[in-house]
Amino acid sequence: MAAGKRAHSAGPVSATPMLVAVDDGYAAIKVYAPAGEDARGRRREAIRTVLPTSVRAGLDRLTAIDGAGAGGFYETCGRRYTASDQVAAEQTRFEDFHLSDIARVAIHHGLHQSGLGGEEVELVCGLPVGDFFEVGAKNEALIAAKKKHLLEPVEMVLGPSEGDRVGVVEAHVTAQAVAAWVDYVLDD
Repeated sequence: MAAGKRAHSAGPVSATPMLVAVDDGYAAIKVYAPAGEDARGRRREAIRTVLPTSVRAGLDRLTAIDGAGAGGFYETCGRRYTASDQVAAEQTRFEDFHLSDIARVAIHHGLHQSGLGGEEVELVCGLPVGDFFEVGAKNEALIAAKKKHLLEPVEMVLGPSEGDRVGVVEAHVTAQAVAAWVDYVLDD
């Protein structure tokens, strides 16, 4: 299988993976997907979700009578995490954040909060310009590492879409500033 691709093994599968863009920032996760059909053939509106990058190692108890602070409990690479705006989040401004379990869990939390549990997706994420390029050329080693990172499975072990894993079947990486410029120029 080509680099940047992984077979999906859990949950319903769609004939064509949904294209989903995620800005996996230090402060917020932003998810966008165009309107289309979900894996069950139901019409889906365009998805635009923004939530804080709020992940903590371990499983923390969450209590919210009003339903605020919806969270999820995830496992990746043998470690468990809590994602919710109701937990004291881990620091995200550290070297290699974009290749960390915390970043991957935050991305999947955003995908789940966007209603994509059980879907297969073709994921587009970015790297800061200073990481994406090195001495005027693409940093192919880091780009390949980010693609591999995005393909690592993340399981929701407790939460609203428990058992419905988001299957990342292909991953693309772009320079964050370039993606922001394209978004600005093509804004509808």
